[in-house]
Amino acid sequence: MKKPPRPASAVGHIESAVAPSADRLLGGILAFFLCLAVALRPLLPGHRHEANLWVEMCAFVAALAWLVRAAIARRLRLERTGMGLPTLALLAVAAVSTLRSPHPLESVATLLEWLSYAAAFAVVVQATTAEDGLDGRLLLRVLWASAFVAILYGLFQQFVNLPLLAGMIATDSGRVLSELRMSERHIGDLMARATGRIFSTFLLSNSFAGFLALGFPGFLGYVLDRVRGGERGRWFLGVAAFWLAAALACLVLTYSKGGWVAFAVSMAAFALMLGRDLLRRHARLVAGVAAAAAAGFVLLLAVKIVPVQIFRDFVTSFDIRMGYWQGALEMAGDHPIGGVGLGTFGDSYPRYRPLLAHPAQDAHNDYLQALAELGVPGLLAFLWLWAACLRNAFTGSAPAPEHRPRRPFPARLACWAAVAAFVLTTIVMTTFSLAGWWDESPASRELKVWLDRALVTGFVACWLVFFAALGRGEPRPPGELCHKGLACGLIAFLVHCAVDFDYQEPGVAFTAWVVAALCVRPRRPAIELRLGLPAAIALPVCGLVLVAAFQFVLFHATRSATERDTAASLLTDATRTLSPLERVELIHRARQHYEEAARTNPLDDSLRLEYGDLLVSLLAPQTPGGAPAGEQGAGAPGLRLRIERPDDVAVFQRAVALYTRAAELNHWGAAARIRLGGLCVAAARPDAGPLAAAALRPLVEAAAARRAPTGPHQAYLPAVVAFEDALVRDPNNPVVLLLVAEARERLGDPTAPDVARRALDIATRLGAVHLGHKLCLRYEEVLRAQGIVRRAESKGAP
Repeated sequence: MKKPPRPASAVGHIESAVAPSADRLLGGILAFFLCLAVALRPLLPGHRHEANLWVEMCAFVAALAWLVRAAIARRLRLERTGMGLPTLALLAVAAVSTLRSPHPLESVATLLEWLSYAAAFAVVVQATTAEDGLDGRLLLRVLWASAFVAILYGLFQQFVNLPLLAGMIATDSGRVLSELRMSERHIGDLMARATGRIFSTFLLSNSFAGFLALGFPGFLGYVLDRVRGGERGRWFLGVAAFWLAAALACLVLTYSKGGWVAFAVSMAAFALMLGRDLLRRHARLVAGVAAAAAAGFVLLLAVKIVPVQIFRDFVTSFDIRMGYWQGALEMAGDHPIGGVGLGTFGDSYPRYRPLLAHPAQDAHNDYLQALAELGVPGLLAFLWLWAACLRNAFTGSAPAPEHRPRRPFPARLACWAAVAAFVLTTIVMTTFSLAGWWDESPASRELKVWLDRALVTGFVACWLVFFAALGRGEPRPPGELCHKGLACGLIAFLVHCAVDFDYQEPGVAFTAWVVAALCVRPRRPAIELRLGLPAAIALPVCGLVLVAAFQFVLFHATRSATERDTAASLLTDATRTLSPLERVELIHRARQHYEEAARTNPLDDSLRLEYGDLLVSLLAPQTPGGAPAGEQGAGAPGLRLRIERPDDVAVFQRAVALYTRAAELNHWGAAARIRLGGLCVAAARPDAGPLAAAALRPLVEAAAARRAPTGPHQAYLPAVVAFEDALVRDPNNPVVLLLVAEARERLGDPTAPDVARRALDIATRLGAVHLGHKLCLRYEEVLRAQGIVRRAESKGAP
């Protein structure tokens, strides 16, 4: 009896010398992790580095599987797309920038993201262009299925979650930050969510709009390919129509004007690429679609689903961006060759921020941000990379469809990868959840858990149903319009990069690289290398070492994040309990978790700030119930300390060490220095306790060595030095100016009123330009600044 044939590898055979079992295993690993990365990335918010590491792990494991397959086959085949050299140039500039970075954590995290983009691009190109390689449409359908879930979640936000979230933000924004796993620097992003703009699985609405503009043209082209090929299935057409209509609705509901412009440019390019003959034959249809879209948009304006105010704010939005761009150009002017450091724009921007500009973490222009962070060489490499990509996409010749073998299409494996992606999103970030607080009783919390599980299960089902609905229909001719749509999606991405920060959002940037890999075509004969035995051994060994090193980073980053989240949860429980003994026990356990988190992640400055704030709160005077007297941060002007026991001195010194280390880890950040200054001010007060002077004495001696005392009260000298260091890093911030003025006044420095006047002047000018400016002084801060000036005038000071 004739034996049945062996099943094919998920990505085809490379060489007959490869053992079939090993070939199938490595091909399955490659395909699984590629699908997992493509499915996971749009579903996982990109603002936490340890979460991004999981996507990067998938890309690196897929690359390792491809490399091991090539080593076993003793043959290395590299398709040439024209993007290899510019990619290597950009990564080389980024690596050099990381080595000299003033904020190592941000630079290393950003470099790992960029390396994962390049790894995913290379593996997708090699796996989909090789003979009998993986069917590229599998990855496209995985991407579109994840986009479908993101679209559904955006609609769910519009009608369910955002109304609940707005109430939560109004009640307790700090708690919402903690539960969404966002840091204080995301407070502006959080408040933007209360305005009703959907953001889906992304951090911001603009990023979601950029993602939709990137993916829409390619899916539209795919649907048109299927229709041209004779597709008449109602199930497919219904699902495809719903995807397109829902994507347009979500794009409108993001209220992203930059996203709308990028989408319009891409669709105009797509229409032009269809050809005059096709447009002429279907002129009525095209005109009808355009008229229907315009009428629908006008209707949305009429019923106020889209507020007219967003168009009135266009000039204001552009002026705000001009401030960001001016700061980026000034950074580049001071650092034209090496830039300020990869991923450090947000840290360096306060030094260069124009007087009346708004604070920002990104330049809202990826080209200017590349110039600011990497210098002129980095910008040239970035432009070279995407110019090569577009040149290939629009001039590369299509492969001949005749006599092409049917490519592997492991649909079941892709479905399992999708299930794994949802499990990861639930464990790592809790992406899909119902907003609202359900902690009034254990029964309510249990109900919330089950509702969240039901929500995730529903989205998993939607992903699988959509993926199955696409089927395996073969477009005829093979993917012509889909290819044009993918290229137009890249145009939308690059246009949106000019007014926003799509390349800084991993969910959009990674997807763009995947789309580019599926869009480009080999331009010249592939590089064929026969590997000798030493090379065949060295390649996988080096790959295994690099992946093992990355797994080490992943393990420690994940462990640190888990310890940190556990500590934050314990502190939340401590604020709710009424028993002093339970509160002390919970805080003690939280300190242990923070210590472990700091040990496992030696580069995290924000972790040290958070832990230092906890220690400072322990030194604050306690109420009879055992809780700190009010909300007092380390930089708050009303902070009071009681340092009465040797244990208190040890806690104070530990807090100082944490803030000092945080300042070292983020050289151009002001936050750690502001906290250190506030802590020193509180310790220098007469009511700080009998051991406060002894605890502060080493800091006074160190400050005196750096700065000559300019007043009689030297106990306040460390605070003056810390606040002045912060002012160097944020010179146009009236709040920092006020802190410097108050510290100098306590020191006895006669220049204090001049600094206070400058703070009041800047605050007045900021309020005149924009009443709700983020840096405007609050009313009580204005009174404090005016009090410094009045007291100086009453003493006869100029």
